[in-house]
Amino acid sequence: MVDQMQKTLTEIFSALLRLLTGPDYELRRRSLISISKLRGDMAADLIFERYQSDNLEDYLVLAVSRMDPKKSAPILISALSDMHLEARLTAAETLIKQRSEESVSALIATVEAYLKEEVAGKKENLLAEEALQGIVRALGGIATPMCLALLRKLILQEKNERVRATVVGVLGQHINDSMIPMFQGLLSDKDPRVQANAIEALGNLNKNTTVGILQPYLYDSNPRVKANAVKAIFRFGDFDVSSTLKEMLASHEKNLRVSAIYAIGEIKLEPYFKNLLGYMKDGDPDVRRNAVVALRKFQKKDFAIQLIPMLDDPAPEVRLQAAIGVGELYQEQGVQPLLKRLEKEPAPHIRSNLATIIGKYGKEEHFPLLLPFLNDEDDRVIGNVIEALQKLKPKQPHSGAVTSLRRFLDSSNNRIRANAIRVLWEWGFTDVLDALLKLISGDSPETIMSGMYCIGEVFSLVSHENGNMLKTFDGILKTAVEEHRKKFIAKGGAIGDSKVRGLWESSQSAIKAGKLKDARKLLEQILKVSPNLHQVFVALGELSLREGALDEAETNFLRALSISPNILKAHYALGQIYHRKREWLKAINSLQVSIRLYPKLPQAYLILAEAFEMENRWQESAETLKRLSSLVPKNLQVLQRLTRSISLAGAVGDAIPVARAAAAIGPVDAFTMLIMAVGEHFSGASDKGFVNLMGVLGMLAEKPDGRSLADTNRLSKIFQGLISRKGKAPVPG
Repeated sequence: MVDQMQKTLTEIFSALLRLLTGPDYELRRRSLISISKLRGDMAADLIFERYQSDNLEDYLVLAVSRMDPKKSAPILISALSDMHLEARLTAAETLIKQRSEESVSALIATVEAYLKEEVAGKKENLLAEEALQGIVRALGGIATPMCLALLRKLILQEKNERVRATVVGVLGQHINDSMIPMFQGLLSDKDPRVQANAIEALGNLNKNTTVGILQPYLYDSNPRVKANAVKAIFRFGDFDVSSTLKEMLASHEKNLRVSAIYAIGEIKLEPYFKNLLGYMKDGDPDVRRNAVVALRKFQKKDFAIQLIPMLDDPAPEVRLQAAIGVGELYQEQGVQPLLKRLEKEPAPHIRSNLATIIGKYGKEEHFPLLLPFLNDEDDRVIGNVIEALQKLKPKQPHSGAVTSLRRFLDSSNNRIRANAIRVLWEWGFTDVLDALLKLISGDSPETIMSGMYCIGEVFSLVSHENGNMLKTFDGILKTAVEEHRKKFIAKGGAIGDSKVRGLWESSQSAIKAGKLKDARKLLEQILKVSPNLHQVFVALGELSLREGALDEAETNFLRALSISPNILKAHYALGQIYHRKREWLKAINSLQVSIRLYPKLPQAYLILAEAFEMENRWQESAETLKRLSSLVPKNLQVLQRLTRSISLAGAVGDAIPVARAAAAIGPVDAFTMLIMAVGEHFSGASDKGFVNLMGVLGMLAEKPDGRSLADTNRLSKIFQGLISRKGKAPVPG
């Protein structure tokens, strides 16, 4: 049985390594995620090597989250000087936990680069909204004076409301007296989320002097703002909180009543307990739901009896909150009423949540009572039932459960199959590896992805046990990697010789220290010993690119790709080179390959769009910018570029709402303003259109721009044609 397991594992690792070097981004990423869950020395080395050649910041995240930080540190330190902004950012964020000076400095430098504006108002560096919010939280976690100053600067410069609200919330955790004027100013912000977070921040000062500042917001028109004012003020005393709550509860406006009930739960105001019981019988499900949530937040077991009848409420969202409350307050005692509800619950999403709650608070005695629910018709329910069974399972295999779980090994649902494998593996059934090998050996990408996901779960279990099994797995992986490297070295694609590895590491240290001439000499020494190492050609290409030697850089990157055709760094660098050389068709090809290999690189989309524009391929430029806009939403530069491309593609009607979205963020360029003027004209607001048109003329007169003038001239001819059609509005394309 052991020999069969080792044989199967060898084949699994060989398959994963083949996928790891393939052209499909998702399969490469998933294969490395699976391997990263095996927390052995070989997995760490493999991830570091793969990072150096592929450079996807996703790998950094998974390496740090699933491996020993000491083993992942070299990856992160190496990435701090990477050519890609996203890689530097992610490396710095994850190193924050280690609080090294190097990582903190890198994160600050990345943020400063983002905040820096070019002369034409264009940002040099683009960041996805989630990445920027990650920066904000990282800065708040470090909380040095420099980090807090950057957060204050972000509040002033950032236009994205969600990001600004996040900044206010994070900075509010570190509020001091010197920040009071700034937060007072934010109380007048146009976005209620920012206002509400500013109120909460001022409450964090824990000084009764803030009561006078916050009291006017008890009478604000926005329910969320009022509710947060109630929360912030009540810690110092009543100060009209009770009267405000009474008014809100008596209001005919539902949102005010719902917000008041939320506030009661937050401040745990027991005199309103009877009010909550009354609102649990309200005719509106939103009111009942918030009343249940508020009652739960009191965290008093005596109150749980009031929640059990709500398990039969007609509204699904109320039943769900009641189930959560019964579980939290009654815990093990709440399992029986929850099982009873599970038998008759019609909503699949609530059945799945009931199973999860039972698994959290149940005991081994409840294990057989859950088995019948494996026959549920909904996959979400089955997946959650298996997870609950895993938590409640006895030490020895339950024959009925084993039979039921084995039938899920052929399930088309990834999560169900993975959960079933998990339980069977923990009971000692190692033959599940055979089923997984079959999955990743097929031709369907979806099936392969599913198999790798399940393999990762097995690796995670083995790592968690951290015993002889982990050593066995890591040893088999090491053998598989060595065999894979032998094949790769034969093609010149991997660093195998210890002397070569030493030269390589010295060259990387020289690059990091800014000693580029020394680095070049070391890299050239490597080529004398191993003339076909793609990593060396990529490194030489990057050095040439830094020095502006575009032809030499191009030659090196092309040489690297002739050895290994799926190197993201080389394709992206070639795209940049061809863009600078104005070889647009070559730039388009290289950048499209870069995006196919790694679809999350904002700068690649930006220069690809420009290459399309230079070839007058406006429709393709617009499609590229639309994809970029989904990565970096509410970015002024991207929206203006998108407005331009859509318009010059002939779909003026589609460009108008994009132009308006850009104008809502900040001052726009002449072209975007011209599109807005057209929109105002055809929507019947000719006066506004005329004002915008005068603004365009003013911009062009003050700062003549050949490209803008040419585009405007072309667009004006389109508009003349539209207007000549007796005022018909432009039709969306």
